[in-house]
Amino acid sequence: ITAAAAGALLGDNVAYLLGRLFEDRVVETLFRGKRRHHLDRAERSLSERGGYLIVIGRFIPGGRTAVAFGCGILEFPWRRFIVFDAVAAVAWGLYGGLVGYFGGKAFEESPTKGVLLALAIAFGVAGAVELTRWVKRRNARRRGATAPEPAACATNAAPCTRSPVSATKRSPARTSRESSVTPVTRM
Repeated sequence: ITAAAAGALLGDNVAYLLGRLFEDRVVETLFRGKRRHHLDRAERSLSERGGYLIVIGRFIPGGRTAVAFGCGILEFPWRRFIVFDAVAAVAWGLYGGLVGYFGGKAFEESPTKGVLLALAIAFGVAGAVELTRWVKRRNARRRGATAPEPAACATNAAPCTRSPVSATKRSPARTSRESSVTPVTRM
């Protein structure tokens, strides 16, 4: 379990670092012109629910790499990333170890069932999170409450005082799209 969690944490941090290193090249190559809106949408999603994406992405095959790499490209603060990633890595290590230990015999003859169970759990957790968010938004609308101030990078600790993209490093391509991105409220 410890080795799985440590490997997951290390792998995600390598993907994050690669995202930071190749950020300008990826943005300029993959998100030019009409495709720029995809990057803007990813930036809004990360601003809105970055922590959830990091944790949930750990349990979805391919999601862990895409989320970690995307966090690097979009300059999600590493200190926040590592906190959510550590929680996700430990949970994933426990999940994998315990499912392997207790479920080994049950899935010995049919490993496909194990994969389907893993996907069902991952989508179930993601669905529960989104259902909770939807219920909270609906209840707030019914009460006539105004939406809370956008929060920075998936924590309720402080209001957002900067754009989702760090102000420390901007390429000309990034500067033009930042003005169109507004942080969205999140749970």
